[in-house]
Amino acid sequence: MNDSCYDCAFWSPGEMGGWREESFDLPGFWESETMPGQCRFRPPSLGEVATDQDGEPFTLFGQWPKTMACDWCGRFKQRQSERQNQDKAM
Repeated sequence: MNDSCYDCAFWSPGEMGGWREESFDLPGFWESETMPGQCRFRPPSLGEVATDQDGEPFTLFGQWPKTMACDWCGRFKQRQSERQNQDKAM
């Protein structure tokens, strides 16, 4: 274990973030250290300004910071699998 996004409770893997907790325990779920994801430590901030088909600017919905599995920060909290949480409850 190291204190990287890969092992952090606040990290959501994938380009769009979001996952099912049980997916963490599936073989091959983690692709590599450079797997993209999103940091979910804080609420999302307003997204980038984009332009619609008519050339009108609009703000994209909220976005979380994009990170890679090998990134790290000072807000690390060890992620626990659903299986670990069930073992603690017993």
